[in-house]
Amino acid sequence: MLKFAKYAFLFLILTASIVCFSDILVRAKTDAVKIIFIKGSPKIMKTDTSQWISCKLNMVIHNGDRIKTVEDEAVEISFLVDNSNIVKIDENTDVFIKKGEPPYSIELLNGSAMALIKKLPKDSAFEIRTPAGLSGARGTGWGANTDGLKVAFDAFQEHIYVKGIDKAGNEMEAELIVKSGWKTIVEKFEMPEKLEKLTNEEIDRWNKWMDELAERGGGPRREALERAGRIERQTEGAVESKRENINEARDLERIEKRLESTTSSSRANPPSS
Repeated sequence: MLKFAKYAFLFLILTASIVCFSDILVRAKTDAVKIIFIKGSPKIMKTDTSQWISCKLNMVIHNGDRIKTVEDEAVEISFLVDNSNIVKIDENTDVFIKKGEPPYSIELLNGSAMALIKKLPKDSAFEIRTPAGLSGARGTGWGANTDGLKVAFDAFQEHIYVKGIDKAGNEMEAELIVKSGWKTIVEKFEMPEKLEKLTNEEIDRWNKWMDELAERGGGPRREALERAGRIERQTEGAVESKRENINEARDLERIEKRLESTTSSSRANPPSS
């Protein structure tokens, strides 16, 4: 009996060790935030410093690090070691990187960013926060563009939730769900209300990034929404073509009626000899 209790105790210790080690591995994976792509010479201000230094490939990002880009610059950050979660910081952008407790997020002070989120810990989300509003999701692709006074959130894959931020800096309770292919614009201190269709230019911007990731081996190839965007273009073209065909048919019909009218008139009133 004593021997059995001894083995049971050892089994419990081993099980606890495995669970603890697994948790450490998961945390290590989710904490592996680093720079995976650089365009131009973007700058970073590390936490607890006031000095701007150049971003470097594979540079580890800590909670509260700040990144700035100017024209023709960009930075891509991976939030997992297998590059499942990637954020692109576009040109002329100022952003804080938040990687503490969930929801994981970036704080977009000014400019634009896109996020491709494929894998997150259970019951967590990824958010893009701005002075005017925030958006988030568990796994999707979306973008944000802000000047600090208002923000546009574009849903490229699946759907996102969007909330306003009040004057005290707190997120509002009510949220708007934005499905793929749509966007919403949030004014500072206001709730999100209206939805608009993404433009072809906005969809092309996402497509271009997906192509770049695929070429570098850093992400999947284009998925549902990108194809939907192209189908929409083709549909618009088909509708326009159909309209042209209808107009052309109407013009032909008018011409035929005129010819028939002219022929009938000539027969009714033959020219005098």
